[in-house]
Amino acid sequence: FAALAPRFGAAACEVSAAPAIGDIRDPKVSPPPEALRADVRFMLEAVRRDGSALQYASEDLRRDRSFVLEAVRRNGQALQFAAPELRRDRAIVLEAVRNSGLAVQFASDDLRADREVALEAIRESGWAMQFLPPELQQDRTLHEDGGMGWTTGGY
Repeated sequence: FAALAPRFGAAACEVSAAPAIGDIRDPKVSPPPEALRADVRFMLEAVRRDGSALQYASEDLRRDRSFVLEAVRRNGQALQFAAPELRRDRAIVLEAVRNSGLAVQFASDDLRADREVALEAIRESGWAMQFLPPELQQDRTLHEDGGMGWTTGGY
């Protein structure tokens, strides 16, 4: 959020000294004040810079389909911060797994079992296979269609 300070005020974008280590939740970034978490302009600019900023958005924005779609286009893993009903939205989940196959783990059970969603996820990352239901994990045509040598290069 520090990059947004010139437009929205430095107090809203404080940065601490903690290191970021492999987690989508960046501990270096302090959450913005509650008033900015609901500010559509501020949060839209934040998710356009990094979709993981969705974690700081208000509950209303996390339920907003177009807002969440923008976030998962930037970072598929942001799906984990979307409202549950949007994790069941096929278009949003497809967009998320096209960006990051591992985002399939945050999709609803029904969509994790959806062959097209599964195929898109493993095309992006063979590691996504571990989050699919057993019947899809064992589906050899899915492995072939996904372009993954599951037995040699999956996870």
